[in-house]
Amino acid sequence: MSDLSPCFFFPSSSSFDSSIFSDRFIRSLDGGLDESLLLLLFTAFSSLFLRIFVAPIPVAARLLLPVLLLAYFLGLLVHIAVALSSLYFSRFGSFVNFLPDSLRNFDTQLDVSVESQLLHHSFLLIYLMQ
Repeated sequence: MSDLSPCFFFPSSSSFDSSIFSDRFIRSLDGGLDESLLLLLFTAFSSLFLRIFVAPIPVAARLLLPVLLLAYFLGLLVHIAVALSSLYFSRFGSFVNFLPDSLRNFDTQLDVSVESQLLHHSFLLIYLMQ
């Protein structure tokens, strides 16, 4: 046990056979990961992600994506319209008693809700334009 280094599964340099690992890998263990190894890992994980999640999408689903995006934007417009009408009725009418609590307190939720949905839409558009 005395010949073990701080890394629990690598023996100390006196009994360690360096022919098992390349010098580059041993250097990366000693001083952290170098940029080329990080770039290699990033490329491998990104290509794996693309192969798993993007490649299996059939052509029909890719054609339906703009339709789904349009429906999503229409849903956002309906959400804003309902929220603005509830804001109007809360100030000028008694219709607010029939609305749920999330729409009654719309003054405080407008910024967070609309901004988060717009941020989500912008990320979706950036993904689709690639």
